[in-house]
Amino acid sequence: MTRDEMRQIRHLVRQPFLALIALTVFLGGTIAIAYVHLGPMNVVVSLVIAAIKVAIIAVIFMELRHARGIQLLAAGVGVFWLMFLFLLSFADYLSR
Repeated sequence: MTRDEMRQIRHLVRQPFLALIALTVFLGGTIAIAYVHLGPMNVVVSLVIAAIKVAIIAVIFMELRHARGIQLLAAGVGVFWLMFLFLLSFADYLSR
């Protein structure tokens, strides 16, 4: 194997490995926050950690960083639809 091939393999493996480490750290943070009493802030902190994990997965594993056009549109529509479903769920919850 040449040096260029080794460099290319290292580059392909590095980002998913670092993402795995980051997701594991945030998983530990999610578990730790479950045992800490912060009152209503527990939900907020947990949702922020979940949003960070979603962003890591979308950017690294779905390769949205290098995406163009229709892929970004599909991701944006997915986020919009998710927000719409949450809005309807919260509206139903608040109206009861």
